Amino acid sequence: MFAEAGCKGSVAVLDIDGQGRVMFRDTELVVAASTCNIVVALELFCQAAEGSLDPAERVRLSPAQATPGGQGFCIVEDEAEVSLRDIARMMLTINDNTATEVLIRRVSLSRIHARSAGLGLDRIRLVGTIRQEFDAIGRDADRVP
Repeated sequence: MFAEAGCKGSVAVLDIDGQGRVMFRDTELVVAASTCNIVVALELFCQAAEGSLDPAERVRLSPAQATPGGQGFCIVEDEAEVSLRDIARMMLTINDNTATEVLIRRVSLSRIHARSAGLGLDRIRLVGTIRQEFDAIGRDADRVP
């Protein structure tokens, strides 16, 4: 399918409740980009199922805390109070970077990595939050002659 489309790609599909898996080019390292939102949401909802957080928990978002991204919470002008569940919805439906940032901080990178590794996805690594990623890109861009 990738060849027919004239592109290169990889796929990893796992059954989180069983042993089923489909992998194609799974040894190649790639930048996860927005697909990282899936493991962030997985960790959020697993923690909710385990009872360690309430998806209805309210979070106060301020425009000063916004992470650049072009849509979602980064374009609002007033503070808002939103549930973790609705923040996840924004992250997954419109790829809201502020939402992803909030959830990574709430569920923690170490828990995301542990959950991914427990599913056999030990090569999925978020280096930091979205803001930290953007800061790193900016530093790298400053070094380009």
